[in-house]
This record gives sequence, structure tokens and C-alpha cells, in this order.
Amino acid sequence: MTTTATQTARTYTLCDGAVLDLQGLDDEQRAYLEAAYRRAWPAINEEDAGKSRRRCEWGDFFNDVVGSKGSNPLLRATQGFVTREIYDHPFFQALSDLATRLGMRQGLLKRPRGKRWLVDPFADEFAPVSEIASRKSVTVKAVHKAIDRGDLVTVTGVLDGAGPKSGLLVSARSAKAWAPKRVKAAS
Repeated sequence: MTTTATQTARTYTLCDGAVLDLQGLDDEQRAYLEAAYRRAWPAINEEDAGKSRRRCEWGDFFNDVVGSKGSNPLLRATQGFVTREIYDHPFFQALSDLATRLGMRQGLLKRPRGKRWLVDPFADEFAPVSEIASRKSVTVKAVHKAIDRGDLVTVTGVLDGAGPKSGLLVSARSAKAWAPKRVKAAS
């Protein structure tokens, strides 16, 4: 099951491949992130930097979504000051990442190698724990430990496809970013 609508998105993948869990966002934050995405994403996908700037100018977007003069709901309580708690919040991280992608498209920020920064950050799939264990060549127990540590994003739900499956589902993107530690077998 692929999730692309930001209102129902459970994850956001940053340019560096790290995956944010968006399930704790409130309705106002979700609506704000949705509006920011609708504003920036067409400009990020515009190959010509000049056309991208005409669609959505980076400086204005940055100031609106993460600057002290914008309407970011997370910054209201601090009158626009970004504290460590705000900086670490998945909502702020996702908005900052959108601004970064826009700046890269417009040639104002250095682009990383590859095209990962052009992939829709909200697109994700969810798979059962056993499937993730198989993909990563680890045990189901190892996946559960990673979930407990917060290394993997999960949801409880039903997955359609080759037959209905229900229970704990793992974000495929968070699983891709997860590097399990290999343990040598005792001799």
C-alpha cells in the first residue's frame, strides 16, 4: 500500500534517507505541512531553476515555513525562536527538508549526489514484520528490537495484496534506511 497524500502520510523521508514518523502530528500541523508541500513540490519538480523560482521563491518559502516571521504553528509558543525541541520535532524537520529541496532545485544550496532528493518524501509502503526480517536477512526478533529502539517506523493496520494481513506493519523506507548490526555466531 503506497501512501502519497500528506494528510494520511505516516512517514516523511529526508534528503539524506532518514525517515521521520509523522503519526504524532496534530491536525493543524498536518494541514500546514500539506499546504507547504502543495506550494513547494511543483517548484521542486521543475527542472529549470528560473521557472522553479517563479513558481515558489526559496527565500520567501523558507521564511514562511521555518523563519521567525512565518505562520508555522510550532513556532507560535516561542515567538518564532527555534529551540532544540522544535528543531528536533518531525514537523519542523519535514518543513526544513522541503525548504532545502527547493533551495537545491533553484541552485542556491549544494545538491547531494544522485536524485534521492527528487523522490516524493511522502511516498512509502508498509510491510509485515516478517517480510522486513526476510528483506534484511535478520530475525523477526531483531526487527522487534529495532522497533523498540525507534529505528523503524510502524503502524497497526491491514495490508491488502496477496491476501489480507493485519497487525504491526513496518515502513519500507525506514527499513531501507535501517542498518542492522550483524552479530557473529559463537564458535
